[in-house]
Amino acid sequence: MEVLDEMTQNFGDPFIAVANVEMFWIAVCMLMGFSFVWAIRGGNSIITGFMHFLLLFLVTQTLIHYYSTPLPGMHSSFKLLIPNLATELANTISISRYDMAVQRIIYVADNLEKPTFSLTSGLDISAIVLYLFVTVDMWLLGGFLMLPLLLSFVALGIISVIWPVFIPWLMVPRLSYLFWNSLNSVIKYSFLRVAAQALTFVWAGIIVSCIDHLVFPDMPGHTYSTAQFTGKVMMALFGLNAACIYCIFALPGIVTDMISGGASAGGKFLTAVASFVRKG
Repeated sequence: MEVLDEMTQNFGDPFIAVANVEMFWIAVCMLMGFSFVWAIRGGNSIITGFMHFLLLFLVTQTLIHYYSTPLPGMHSSFKLLIPNLATELANTISISRYDMAVQRIIYVADNLEKPTFSLTSGLDISAIVLYLFVTVDMWLLGGFLMLPLLLSFVALGIISVIWPVFIPWLMVPRLSYLFWNSLNSVIKYSFLRVAAQALTFVWAGIIVSCIDHLVFPDMPGHTYSTAQFTGKVMMALFGLNAACIYCIFALPGIVTDMISGGASAGGKFLTAVASFVRKG
């Protein structure tokens, strides 16, 4: 994961110069405002606000300076601080189960009985459809699990380029939400990789159990027969695929629920099901 962070977030920071110019002019405008208030109301009325502004100015200057430069005593710059923390958490989740699931998928796909052509019976269309469904089904289960991880890295790469533009607005009380909203996005997309790793860990276990229990264990020198994939097995595979794909696309909502509190990701699904039932 660290390598992907380096690939997606180390293309340079073209907006650092823009951020410095913004910080300068925002500071000038804020100082002019404090001077105007001091001239009208006196110095005692602006002491608290002025000290608060100076603190925010120092924080903003530090964030911009160390945006791409490693922080003192640390190996991470400011833009990589939260993603690196999330990566450490994600790395604590073992990927051995995912590797096991991929090996099962490859083995089943390679050893699945191929449909045959006979001069007497011709093509067995049902066997062909079943073979294609099972093969695609197995590969989809393995491939779709990587989508949330890729989304996390690409989104953080985009945010890391644009974020410096919003950092100076931390000094403006009514516009500081521009900085905090960007920080919130970084936190959510960083922890998306943790949630994706957790989903991979859980779903890989489901895949292994599905193959080991729904598909009969393979005997040495034999192949998996399409006859083993009965209607119940096919329905189970279809249901697992549907649930897996839904969890993948609902994962950002699940991360938002964890950070902000709530259960909107599950609620949207239940609402959609209820609406479908009512229309039916």
